[in-house]
Amino acid sequence: MDLMRAFAVVLVAASALMLFVALAQALEDRRYDLAILRTLGASRSQLATVLLVESLILAAAAPCSASCSRISGCSC
Repeated sequence: MDLMRAFAVVLVAASALMLFVALAQALEDRRYDLAILRTLGASRSQLATVLLVESLILAAAAPCSASCSRISGCSC
């Protein structure tokens, strides 16, 4: 049972790392867009809110997509 728990911990850690990398890449890709928004008058807190909401949506979509693919039998 300890082996299963260790495997689960490794999977969770790998998933968290992949989510972080995806969000960091999205931030890097949108750096120019964020600069334009700042020029147009968006505050830092508004941009942080947008990025936080995007992160939460991505984090919430992962389990939903996994359960949907399991239900439909899709192996994406």
